[in-house]
Amino acid sequence: MTSSANSVQNKIHILLVANNPIFVFITTRVVQQHDQLAIIGSVSRDEAIQVEQSLRPEVILLDLDASGQSNVEAISILRSVMPKVGLIVLSMLDIASFRQAALQAGADEFVLKSALNTDLLPAILRVARAARPGQEPPIESNQEEKP
Repeated sequence: MTSSANSVQNKIHILLVANNPIFVFITTRVVQQHDQLAIIGSVSRDEAIQVEQSLRPEVILLDLDASGQSNVEAISILRSVMPKVGLIVLSMLDIASFRQAALQAGADEFVLKSALNTDLLPAILRVARAARPGQEPPIESNQEEKP
């Protein structure tokens, strides 16, 4: 039991905030490919603020849909409640003004859903470094260290 607790403890703890169960499934599968990452929960936007204090994520993956202005408000609210947690916005909208609005509202990174396989891990590692000052998260995934 101690070894599994230690292995989870050394991982980057990620909270998924999404209202779409299919997106949660897909994103979970992408994240689970990387040994140094652990999804510690999946909640709707409405639940995120209440759950954060008990789960203590280092990184939040926030799914933004095309529903409009409430997306920017969600970013601002999460950032004000969780100023030290890395916040990565995931979106299908590849519009410069949308990306800029998300970053200005407090997102640390903006990742297109079409690029989850290539861009998500580097974004998580960048925001985790900021969330863990003095600790360097592992860089490579799913590769065994050679003696």
